Amino acid sequence: MTHFLRIRNTPMSSSIRIVLLLTVTLNVGHGQILRGQEPPAEGPSQVDLFTEGEEIIDRESLTEREQKELDKFIEDTTKRYQAIRERLAEEMIEMRSTYILYVNEVERSPSILRRYEKQRETVRKSMDELYKTALDLAAVKPSEAVAHMIMHMVKHRMDRSLYDSGLAMGASTLVEGGSQDGQVYLAAARAGIATGRLDLAESLYKNMKIDALPDLDANFYRGLEDFREVYEKEGKVREKEAESDDLPRVKLDTSQGEIELDLFINEAPSAVSHFIQKVENGDYDDAEFFQVVDDLFAVAGEEGRRAVDNGDRFLLDEHTRPDHRPALYGAVVMMKFPTDESGNYLDHSATHDFAITYVPMIGLSEKMTVIGRVVSGMNAATHLRRVNPAETQGKGKVSMLPICVRVEKRSAPHSGRPKKQKKSGN
Repeated sequence: MTHFLRIRNTPMSSSIRIVLLLTVTLNVGHGQILRGQEPPAEGPSQVDLFTEGEEIIDRESLTEREQKELDKFIEDTTKRYQAIRERLAEEMIEMRSTYILYVNEVERSPSILRRYEKQRETVRKSMDELYKTALDLAAVKPSEAVAHMIMHMVKHRMDRSLYDSGLAMGASTLVEGGSQDGQVYLAAARAGIATGRLDLAESLYKNMKIDALPDLDANFYRGLEDFREVYEKEGKVREKEAESDDLPRVKLDTSQGEIELDLFINEAPSAVSHFIQKVENGDYDDAEFFQVVDDLFAVAGEEGRRAVDNGDRFLLDEHTRPDHRPALYGAVVMMKFPTDESGNYLDHSATHDFAITYVPMIGLSEKMTVIGRVVSGMNAATHLRRVNPAETQGKGKVSMLPICVRVEKRSAPHSGRPKKQKKSGN
């Protein structure tokens, strides 16, 4: 059973930067975290990573038929790349026109918001398509334009904490192409950690000055062995879930796009049942993403909400179960009340707010209950408008529209009851 709810971040909150992404020249200086590398006086552009027109496949090792197939692939991929660029330019102009109408208060109806959101989603899909095509070209015949495109998208993904497989592929391509940019190395390493490519992350971190790493990366590097153990165990669980395909599913329809969650009814039955009930009761109507922090998480709910005032019940902690799930990239966590600023929380205090993690935080799952994970829509989740509740904000600064809740049958609907755990032989 799939539940749909609508959560809104600030309308039109996507900045115009997405429109200008492909038109601004990006000059990225060499980082100072690589071993044995001193930054030059002036950081050069990374467009010289690839030699124009140079093929990286040894044609002499190919048969005549394989050479023809390669030529056909290069020709078709190049045409597709150009066609996508042209289409994307038109889509961006349309989106920008709608944006200007809204900003200039020419029209501010719900319909224009919906039009903008659809146009923005179309642009994002085309950008992803262009990015993937650029990676295809980089594998056989790199060029300056291809290098520019990949660098733009790597930077954009890293800026948004979108540490997905696409970022891992793009950043790795730049590294293999000769990039000595520290930020590119960090992007590839972080994406490696987030997607379980731990060997990639380790090899990259070993080429950096560990004592110069940002705290996030230093923690990732120190925790590599823990990550290996967690990913091995989690991988086996996910394989079984994929076979059964019967987990409860919720879709968040946000102002940045749709986010689809699978809920861990077997490992967190109480919290998941509570969450589903709140969704079906409409308790997340007028909910907000009131805390959205880079390289951390996005928290949804109602800031300052107290269970005693709203008829909620506090949830028993389920992170103490031996089968509790880890807080990896895109985990959904029920938030608890902090007792101090040192990362300690009041036991059994989760009730309403939940977070989507932007980076793996396996230590967090030792303190809070992980109830699910994002199975699609991390692009939307990481594009949510950044909100720091520590800064002064008026109510409505992050405005929301009512959540629309409806239920859709899945191909293998879940009964709503957790599977029984097998008794240990001990």
